[in-house]
Amino acid sequence: NRLVQILINYIPKCFSIADVYVPYCFLHPEKIFAEKANVQFTRQGIAERRKGDKHTIVVDLDFKHFEKFIEKYLY
Repeated sequence: NRLVQILINYIPKCFSIADVYVPYCFLHPEKIFAEKANVQFTRQGIAERRKGDKHTIVVDLDFKHFEKFIEKYLY
């Protein structure tokens, strides 16, 4: 019981949307819209999307479903 309590205390009490976004994409791939492209970074650290198929980029998602997902798991 002590170990369970210790582990419970490590569960974050505050999440940002970014913390939930990646798990959502893995759990609901049917609700995201992705495209293949190459991503390169400039010397200034700016990501640029170029023609190619090296990376898979999420370009859109079902925001209504994402909102329900957040409500279910964060509140």
